[in-house]
Amino acid sequence: MTTDQAVIGIDRTVINQMNQLVIDLRNQSNAQSRDIRTDASQTILTGTLAILVSALLLGTFTLLSSRRLRRTI
Repeated sequence: MTTDQAVIGIDRTVINQMNQLVIDLRNQSNAQSRDIRTDASQTILTGTLAILVSALLLGTFTLLSSRRLRRTI
């Protein structure tokens, strides 16, 4: 039971509604947490791929520039 046992007999319908509200809020927050975790994982993957592509392009550009400089000297 999610509410205090001392008040369960006072107004059962209100307590049951509060229990259901707590359960619904927990389910909703768990779903939002899963969505945020999924979005964060996708963002990390996209960011990592962008950094790798940038590093590859920079490395290629540096290699080509280095070869051109050696030819002119």
